[in-house]
Amino acid sequence: MKALIIALTLSWSGSAPPPGYRAFSYPEVVVAIRTAQGQADAGAARIRARYRSSCARVEARLGRAPARPPLVIEAQDGAALRRALVSLGVTEPPSFAAAVAIPAAGAIVIDASAAGLLPPNDPPTVLAHEIAHIVIRDIAQGKAIPRWFEEGVASWVALGDPPWPESDDIAFLAWRDRLYRLEDLETRFPRESHRIMTIAYLQSHAFVRWLEERGGRASIGEVIARVGEGTPFADAIASVYGRPLPALFASFRVDLARSFQPLAWVVRSFSLFTLMAILALAAIVRHRVIRRRRIAALGDGPEIEETAPPEDSRQNGSRGLNSDSGAG
Repeated sequence: MKALIIALTLSWSGSAPPPGYRAFSYPEVVVAIRTAQGQADAGAARIRARYRSSCARVEARLGRAPARPPLVIEAQDGAALRRALVSLGVTEPPSFAAAVAIPAAGAIVIDASAAGLLPPNDPPTVLAHEIAHIVIRDIAQGKAIPRWFEEGVASWVALGDPPWPESDDIAFLAWRDRLYRLEDLETRFPRESHRIMTIAYLQSHAFVRWLEERGGRASIGEVIARVGEGTPFADAIASVYGRPLPALFASFRVDLARSFQPLAWVVRSFSLFTLMAILALAAIVRHRVIRRRRIAALGDGPEIEETAPPEDSRQNGSRGLNSDSGAG
């Protein structure tokens, strides 16, 4: 499975950039960047342009931008990202994250070295995911939203459909009835490994996308808005989609399992090297079969016995040779 960029939401109070970063204020965003003096202006302008593009994606799906200009901090690599988070008061920086949103402060920190490693994780997509976290919290007005729903919505905002072929892996888990329970993703995602965490993100994304297909694009924002008005999340879901959350999730799992195609999944799971190894093995087996057939065909002709000459002949030959040698 290709790894997705993980974006986590944490709590932090404060909005000043970390030490050593230069801040550039624009009407829609504040950019903090750490680069050479001559490159700072160009770098900040680049991040601003990326923010505007990403924010347009968020507005198209959630209907609004952040209530106040967020602080976007671009760290040079993963180590710099964690140092920046520590300097901002985050005591346990996530080890798998390439981007972190801090909605309480309207701040986003991005690892510039990891944000473009894979097509689904291009910088505008990663930034759109983080902006979505801030907007979701704005719409919900600080009310509690399950972690799986918030991360699913942020992924849906950034990407639309879950990325292929990872979506096939989630279908496989549904087929085997191995999806996470929603209760397990209520407040936090597993952190045992990047792959396990990615599965939680993909499942949440796929479920939110499934809800959109049932209720329309506006239904996602409507759920969040009702939570912001004081409706408990489970009641907001039931009122928008007409069914309780457990029944919706059960239908989602069934539909996802039905979409799974075992043969196509097995074929995709084979790497090129695996295919080459199988072809080489098949060639060896074929060669041996042909060789055995040829040997069997030769066995149908006259039988030839290879026997040693009689003992007397060997002895006579030896005497004659010895005699001849002696006469000389």
